[in-house]
Amino acid sequence: MVESPVISWEKDLLAILQGEAYVPKYKAMPYLATQFELSAIKDMQENMQLLAEQLRPLVKNRSELQSYGNIQMALKDMEKAILIFRLNTLLFPNETAVWNSLTEAAWKIKE
Repeated sequence: MVESPVISWEKDLLAILQGEAYVPKYKAMPYLATQFELSAIKDMQENMQLLAEQLRPLVKNRSELQSYGNIQMALKDMEKAILIFRLNTLLFPNETAVWNSLTEAAWKIKE
């Protein structure tokens, strides 16, 4: 689950624990998590536009990827965070917040 449940925290967790089919409310994060397991970050960076197009139907708003990027920053995985924030700029180029997040991550690398 990411940020909010589909039905309720309790019912969603119960479904997951019982091995029932579960489709999260926000689909981009599990999709990207799988991509990080299957692909090298370098390959993902080289295919950024294609990856953005694959994410487009899964992403409801900029906050989903922004939250996932912030999680990666907290985990000190700046390479993943920057990739996620760059994807967010491709999906929501007119949203100032996505550019702010990308800039913040870039500055943290320099620290």
